[in-house]
Amino acid sequence: MESKSYRLAQYCIDEKSNGEIWWETHGGLGSLKKGKCFIQGDILFIGPSEAEEAGFLKREFLEKLRRLPQWTKTKYYCSRYSIHECSTENRKNKSAPIESGSMDLKDHTPIAGSERRFANEVTARTQSHTARIGDMAETLAKGLNSVKSHLQKLRFRKER
Repeated sequence: MESKSYRLAQYCIDEKSNGEIWWETHGGLGSLKKGKCFIQGDILFIGPSEAEEAGFLKREFLEKLRRLPQWTKTKYYCSRYSIHECSTENRKNKSAPIESGSMDLKDHTPIAGSERRFANEVTARTQSHTARIGDMAETLAKGLNSVKSHLQKLRFRKER
């Protein structure tokens, strides 16, 4: 099975043969931003950007999107901190802010019993991202200390 591509707002959604779902969007000045997605219930969650690469000009990207079929596998999608309807029809209620848990988007109240599970998932993902950022910062600090040490040795040799 090959991957299938769909359009959803300003995103191209790619369903891979291994079950992974990725998004891509125009990143400005001929670049593309990409990241992973996941489905929870009837919501497609669009994750943070994980890669940026050379791509199309915006007009070319939008032309590519127009040729793709509309995403219909979930009723809602979530990018950043708002949830939107996937359907382009009936856009009276375009988005609803996410509060502490899963939302019943018709009346904007949390669905009973799902708050804790949703909060735990968000916390786990946030902790994972924070740990990766911490690891990168630690590596960067070690590299900077190494460069600083090397420069001090060079300066000491030069002063002799």
